[in-house]
Amino acid sequence: LALLMLSQKSGGTAPVHAALKDAIARWDSEFGPKTLASELRKSDGSFDVDKYYEALYETEALQLYLQSAEMQKRTGGADPSDETVSQPKLRAVLEAMRDSPKTSEALKRRITVLLNAARAE
Repeated sequence: LALLMLSQKSGGTAPVHAALKDAIARWDSEFGPKTLASELRKSDGSFDVDKYYEALYETEALQLYLQSAEMQKRTGGADPSDETVSQPKLRAVLEAMRDSPKTSEALKRRITVLLNAARAE
């Protein structure tokens, strides 16, 4: 239904799939992947499962951050591609993300590992 509404905003001349394609292109131009497909290969050419999961966690975390006014408020509205967020603000966002019911169990476990490692330093 949402795709139909998007296509109708163009005056009804664009097919539904064109609206989806345009929406994906806009998203990709602004929030394109940080991990390239070529980076998911080890030096021997085999698939790097660990890097793959890190990319999945990164994607989920970005989506959660962009959909949460509370998490954005904790960073002062920081741009998610800006890597200069202070450690206390980053910790606050990670803790909020870990505690969110919207976060997958896999990402919650990964965040817990990251927070514990940061405490040990």
